[in-house]
Formats: sequence, C-alpha cells, structure tokens
Amino acid sequence: MVGMETLKQRIALVAPRLRVGPALLVWLALSAAACDSGSTPPGVTDGGFDAAVDVSCPAEQTACGGQCVDTRASAQHCGACGMACAAGQVCVNGACMQSCPGTQTLCNGSVCVSTATDREHCGACGNVCPAGQACSNGRCATACAPNLQSCMRAPSASGDAGGELLCVDPMTDRNHCGGCNNVCPRGRICEAGACVVTCVESQTVCDGACRDLQSDNAHCGACGNACPGSQRCVAGVCQASCGSLTECSGVCRDLQTDRNHCGTCGSACPGGQICTAGMCVVSCDASSTNCGGTCRDLQTDRAHCGACGTACPAGRFCSGGQCVVSCAAGLTECAGLCRDTQTDRAHCGACGTACAAGQVCAAGRCEVSCGAGLTACAGVCRDTNIDGNNCGTCGRACPSGQVCSGGFCATTCGAPLLNCSGACVDPRNDPSACGGCTPCAATPNAPSPICRNSACELGTCNAGFGDCNRTYNDGCETNLRTSPDHCGACGNRCAAGLGCVNGACTVLCSGGQTFCNGACVNTQTDGNHCGACGRVCSSGQSCIAGACVNANGTVLSTGGATIPVLFVPCGNGSISGCTEPVARASCTSIGRQLVSHASDGVNGVSSLGATQSCQHSISYYTNNSPTVAGQCLVGVSNAQWSDCCTRSRWHGNTIRVPTTLGQVFGYVYSSNSGYRSDLPNAQGTPWGCTDVNSPASAGSGCTTYYVACR
Repeated sequence: MVGMETLKQRIALVAPRLRVGPALLVWLALSAAACDSGSTPPGVTDGGFDAAVDVSCPAEQTACGGQCVDTRASAQHCGACGMACAAGQVCVNGACMQSCPGTQTLCNGSVCVSTATDREHCGACGNVCPAGQACSNGRCATACAPNLQSCMRAPSASGDAGGELLCVDPMTDRNHCGGCNNVCPRGRICEAGACVVTCVESQTVCDGACRDLQSDNAHCGACGNACPGSQRCVAGVCQASCGSLTECSGVCRDLQTDRNHCGTCGSACPGGQICTAGMCVVSCDASSTNCGGTCRDLQTDRAHCGACGTACPAGRFCSGGQCVVSCAAGLTECAGLCRDTQTDRAHCGACGTACAAGQVCAAGRCEVSCGAGLTACAGVCRDTNIDGNNCGTCGRACPSGQVCSGGFCATTCGAPLLNCSGACVDPRNDPSACGGCTPCAATPNAPSPICRNSACELGTCNAGFGDCNRTYNDGCETNLRTSPDHCGACGNRCAAGLGCVNGACTVLCSGGQTFCNGACVNTQTDGNHCGACGRVCSSGQSCIAGACVNANGTVLSTGGATIPVLFVPCGNGSISGCTEPVARASCTSIGRQLVSHASDGVNGVSSLGATQSCQHSISYYTNNSPTVAGQCLVGVSNAQWSDCCTRSRWHGNTIRVPTTLGQVFGYVYSSNSGYRSDLPNAQGTPWGCTDVNSPASAGSGCTTYYVACR
C-alpha cells in the first residue's frame, strides 16, 4: 500500500495537470486518508478512483462525459449532453439547424462563429489571433474598430485567469450583451443590447417563457388564458376533450406532427428530425433534398447532381443541377470541351471565334500565318531578307538606288538573287519575280499563284473550284459543285441519270421539281416537302408558293355562312390554260375542292348552295393575301352542275381582286340565290356556258389568275 505522504506528493504533482477544482482536491485528500486508514471517506463508494470525477466548468459551459462543452454551440451536445445534431446540421443557441444564422460561419464542421470578432477564427476558420491581440472586423489587431467595444475576458470558474482583449458587438453578443461579460441566460439571445427570450416560429413568449398557444392549457390561444377544470387546449381553444388529438401528460398532442410525441406519447424525434405522419424523418430546408437520410443540395452536390444518386464523372462538377466540364486554369469550356482560347484557331479569344484560313491564334487574336522565312507585315507575308520596303524588319524601307539583300540595304544583290525594280528577289520561289523579274499572273478562281523551282503554279483554288485539266492559264476552271464529270472532286464522275448538285451526285428532276427522299416533287405545292425537302404542312394546311397556309380569304354561302377559302393560281396562273379541269386540279392537288356558286358537288367541286345561278353569279368574297391583292379571281358560277350548263360545260365571271385587304367583292344577279343588296355587285368579265376544256375569260390588268378552294 502506498504511504500517506507519498500519495499526497503524487496528488500535488497530478492536480495542476488535471486542472481540477478545490472540491476535487478535497475529495482526493479524503480518499488518501481513507486509504491510509483502510476506511472509505464520507460520500465515496468502494469504487475508489474508478468513480466519476466531478469536473468544474465555467458558468457558460456544461460537464459532458468529463469535458466542459458549450451546449449552445456543440453539435455533439446541442442543448443537453448527448443530444447530437444530424449530419450536415449545426448547433445554434442550443438547437440543431441546417446552417449558421445571419453572418456567422460554420467552423470545424460543427461550430457557428462570427469571424468578424472570434479570436480563434478571425477572418477565416482556424485563424487564431496572437496573444495580446483581438479580432476586429475580421483582422487581428491591438485595438478595436470604432463599431466594436473593447472587453477583457472574465476569469472562469475552472481557474482560467482570463484577461484577454476581446472586440465585441454589445448589441448582439450573448456573452457581452449591453456591456462587457454580461452573459445572456440559456434560451435567450442578445437583441439591441438586451437579453430577450427567443422562441421557435410556432411558440410565443408568455411570462418570460416560450409557450405553444395551440396546446398549452395555461395559455390557450393567448398568454394567461388558462383552461378550466379538466378541459384541454386544442388548436388554441379550450375543449372538454382532445377530439382528434391524443392526451399526453394532461396536454392534447398531435401524434402525427409533434416532435416530442411522434407516433406515441413521449417518443421524441432526435435533433435535426421532424415528425411527419407519426414518423421521425430528416428535415431539410427549401434548398436541400433528403437523399438516404442526409440533406443534399442537388444544384451543387457532385454525388447527387440534379437528383439523388446522380454522381458527376471525374473531371466534372455540379452547377445548376447539371454535370459540367471542369477545366484547368488557363482553359475555357467550349461546347463540352476544354479549350485554350489564347492559341485555339477554332476558339480564338472566345468560344466559337474561328480564325480565317491562313491565320493562327496568338494571345487570343487571329493573325496572318506566314511560312518559314516570311514575316507578317501589315497583314501581308514578306521576306524581310529581300523586301526593299521591309528590309530586316517590317516597315524599314531601303533608300532609292539600294536593294535589300540578306536583310540589309545594299546596292547589289548576292547570287542567286536578282535586282528587280530596286528589290532583291529570289526567282526560284518569289511569285512577284518567278524565273526572272516577271510576276506570276492571276488566273480564274486562283487569285494567289505561287512560284516553285522558278515556275508559276496556281496555288489554292477558290472554294468549289478545281484545276482538273492541270493547265495554268485557265486557272481553276472546273466548278466542282455542278460538274457531273468532276462532282465534289476532280475525276469524280456521276453515274448515268444523275447530276451534280452542290458537289454531290443527285437524281435530276425536270420542270422545276426537287429530288426529295427518292422522288421528284414540286416544293411549291407539295404538302410533305413545302418550300424544302421534309418540311411537312400541318393538318388542314396547304402548300402554296412553298409556304404552309390555312386560308387567305372567305366566301359567303347562299345561306349567309362565312366559309374560309384558299386562293391558289389556276394551273400556272395564266388565263390561257385555266380550263375547268385545270381549275379543279388546282384545288384537288392540295386536298381541297373548287368553289362553285352552284354544283352537284361531285368530281372535286363544292357548291355554295345556289339553286338559281345562270346569270354569272359567283357570290361574295374577301381576300387577306397581299400576293392575291390586285390580281384576278376566276369566279365559277356553274361547274359539274346538271342544271343550266350541264356537267360538260361551265360558266362564270372573272373579277378583279381589290388591293385593300379584307374588302368584300363579288357579284350575284338580283334574281339568283344568295343575292345581297347591301354588298357590292360589280360584274367583271363573264363567260357563258362553254366547253369545260375552254379557258375562262381574261380580266383587265391581271398577271396571275386565281381560283377559290375550300
């Protein structure tokens, strides 16, 4: 057994290291005495030194598991020992929250601090101010800024001497509220320099405490309104029973939503969870989503980008809920690829800015790219070894009578150079003096000839042309876009029956038609290829002059109904070919019928309902097309009608369309069906009952003749 004096000496050595209070030293001394006498000290069990140690903590801290912690800010002991916050949450004023309030910052993954005044995290997490300095507006300094107050940290109950300089905001600091070292009690915050009770959104301050006015029997609906006798507070009203709620310890509770009584009385949800449908679930704010029990930001989380479990591949990050390319420093993301806009010819200076042929990208700008031995001078490639105007460097001109030789102005040229008009040139490769002092001549579609081995060559042909006969004088003579013998490239001959269109061998169509999907079609009238191959008109539309249209005018039936019509050229638009079969075909070819004042309604003809129509009546029309305005309408009176002219004949009235859009025009004889005295009745140029294969009468001043289709 250790002697009493030896044990006392050991206690004296250990106590400073443990930083224990006087009470513990007394306990140790009593234990030592007991050991020496073989008895147990008062209040001590037989467990001896294995019993819990009573740690002495400062007023603002609590002993949890043998350590002093601030339960107002500790994520492992939030509000009370052992109450740990959920992953991704922080502890603020003793309550678990999704993020730090106001201007505070999350440090060490669990503590919210003000980096403007916190000495341990000054300006940034982990930035500790040296001894003798305080944190003032995020900077370590020996004096506080004018908007802050200087305070000396008070000694703690644990024996910490304090005395450190602190810069605090007495209007909001809980430890210095209204003045230095004035600490707000637990459950209160500092607001305008005063400690006030802070309640969650669903509670109200009553007599200095937070109360739920919806369920508190002593404060039902309002502070101080106590329910009498055995009544209970339900939804802020005193009732004889709890109704749909459940009574838990004398209070009506909603077991579907109450965090302290979730599913059953007394079943409290852990920190960071809420009660939904009687079950504790993770509570995420509006900007987060519950993914496997953890709140995730689907807009920025690489492991859950746009949706839970959608991870971005290596080299990409999550932005706006989408995985995007993450480019290294100096590179720019262009259409999903990292580009160097300082040197990339296709993205020079900015994405999509391509340099022209013959140029390179240097420092983000397109510049002329000259071959070996040449220098770009004012956008033109020059040989500064022999150029008299750019001798040795751009812009250095040789004096009169001198030539440039080897980059120096001289009176003679060294072999094999020639003096041509005061400039030394190399006749072996200079197109301005190829083989002598005669320049290479420009030829058709080859504007930039070159000199090779003292002989002129065409150089590069213009786009779409080629030198297929290998002759210099006629230049790039072949049009590779249209030549069937050299379609797209010299020697590429199209097979029999095919022609060359835009450099590709294609079936040739006659009569203004276009080859679409294996067939020749008229893109001016074809509803499946209207204006271009594959452009399909919607249901109810027709293809007119290469455009899909619904209707461009109206006509009145004899019963007064307004009917939409489509004015289309009669055949090719000339009156000489506008016979009755051609007029009908002009409508049926686009899936419509020819409008006639009277008809049996057969063979592609639609009647307006007239029973009397033998005097050139055509009804009343309006036009909304600028193209049709000012032209002529071949108005049909009788077509495919057994009465009057019979089906083998037709007759009608060619009338001028007004230049004003929407204006009513037409003609109905006074005794014929559908006559209106309040509408215009201007007869045009009529034609009598004539054979269906005879054209209608011509109007005055018209270049195109139209018929009405419905």
